[in-house]
Amino acid sequence: MEYILQTENLTKSYSGKSVINKVNLEVPKGAVYGLIGKNGSGKTTTMRMITGLATPTSGNIRFFEDSYRGKHRSKISAVIEYPSFYPSMNAKQNMQAQSLALGIKNNKSIGELLELVGLTGTAGKKVKNFSLGMKQRLAISMALIGEPDFLFLDEPINGLDPSGIKEIRHLIINLNQEKNVTIMISSHILGELEKIATHYGVLKEGELIEQFSSEEIKSRIKSCIKVRVNDASRALEVIVQNLNIQDYKLEEKEIIIYDESADSRTINSELVKNDIVVESIAAENGDYEDYFIKLMGGN
Repeated sequence: MEYILQTENLTKSYSGKSVINKVNLEVPKGAVYGLIGKNGSGKTTTMRMITGLATPTSGNIRFFEDSYRGKHRSKISAVIEYPSFYPSMNAKQNMQAQSLALGIKNNKSIGELLELVGLTGTAGKKVKNFSLGMKQRLAISMALIGEPDFLFLDEPINGLDPSGIKEIRHLIINLNQEKNVTIMISSHILGELEKIATHYGVLKEGELIEQFSSEEIKSRIKSCIKVRVNDASRALEVIVQNLNIQDYKLEEKEIIIYDESADSRTINSELVKNDIVVESIAAENGDYEDYFIKLMGGN
């Protein structure tokens, strides 16, 4: 597997106290990598170190499997924390100013980038009058000047309404799949990351506790049938012996069945036939948010 980013024991300390402790990230080329953690877990600090906005206390960073980061700076770009604009200029003028700051004169891609993020036709509107979602899309378009291969987005949907979240989600998918941009996106909005991420890393109190692909997590989060009965021990005996179900978990009065061949109607019928009172029975899909919250130490 080809990696676009690898960190080795990446650490950041303030006054002798580590806020990021020996983080080892591996981001495959072409991924949408979701960096997950509670507020204060170290997501922004980690991204600031990787993008050169903060200096690591120790550790190494490799881009494109090369330890010399300087020559790859032009291939990465980022929208971290609060993007800066000229509020009295429109979107195109802000893009032109950013191009000049990067040493790009007569940038012919500005119109294409504004179209990509859905900001064509805003010439008569100053950025100070943009909605939060429009500002976020403009920030992303400015980050795309120079055609980076790797884009960092720090909480890009934080504070957006459902419409704005949907727009940013579609933009990220388009950048990744159509423009072949590898993206690292930090967020604590797990339901949205589930829709776009191909890989995940979970930060807890400055430490990377686990990283995995979306395929790996699908195998961990199983759908199930939850059966609540008056006599769980007797019900479990019937389910195992009569229905040959082997993949289950018993929790007090509730039996959780993970067997893919299990059918709620058949289970209900068999329990009733054996004089067991079924208080409730329901099929449930795997819960990504519950899984991630438990990893991060939540309830």
